[in-house]
Amino acid sequence: SDIWKSVKKIDTWTKPINLGKNINTEWDESSPCIHADKKTLYFRSAGWPGYGSYDLYLSRLNQATEWGIPVNLGYPINDHKDQGAMVVAIDGHTAYFSDQNISLNNQLIESNIVQFSLPKEKSAQACIFIKGTVKDKKTNFGVPNALLYFESTDGYTRKDSILSDPEGAFLLVLPTGRSYQIYVTANGYTFYSDRLLANGSSIIKYDVILSRWVAADSNQTEKPIVLKNVLFKTGCS
Repeated sequence: SDIWKSVKKIDTWTKPINLGKNINTEWDESSPCIHADKKTLYFRSAGWPGYGSYDLYLSRLNQATEWGIPVNLGYPINDHKDQGAMVVAIDGHTAYFSDQNISLNNQLIESNIVQFSLPKEKSAQACIFIKGTVKDKKTNFGVPNALLYFESTDGYTRKDSILSDPEGAFLLVLPTGRSYQIYVTANGYTFYSDRLLANGSSIIKYDVILSRWVAADSNQTEKPIVLKNVLFKTGCS
């Protein structure tokens, strides 16, 4: 078996793509866990050099969007027994996996879930939850189906988007310690922009307040729209 990739685009999935020879061997690769940082992949393999028939490995996505050669997580995480599926928490270092004891005739004797901390060099980037609601400025009601777009270029480019739910709520996970440009659009509302510094170790509460469009021939008057995050290149005319 091989590991493949498919990307969710709002409400559909792209055609699966094989991750190629940097990840897959002629033997079995399985149980992929792509961390919330979107650049660290953990998986189990029977094909890469290791301690037992199945070991746990990590690979990192480089600037050229290519997966690096897998690194064995090493002893004592891996040993002569089969290491099973592994997941890593959003803090980047707290990990869980299934430790399996297999008999000589390939029968499962025992399987336990184990928790441990990854060493720094084998940890993923810590992430944080961004939780909030998109609201109508006048009614304070939630705005459904608003498109929120988060972009960061601190060191490497990362782009995330999400739709608010029927109550206007949204929840996503982003790497911590980075600055994000935020853009929000919704039918009948003015464009929204802002900047957010994602620091901390748990949850950031961030609400978006949208103003409705006012027709040019309307008698209503609105305050000027403030765009908080319009960036221009310096030294250009």
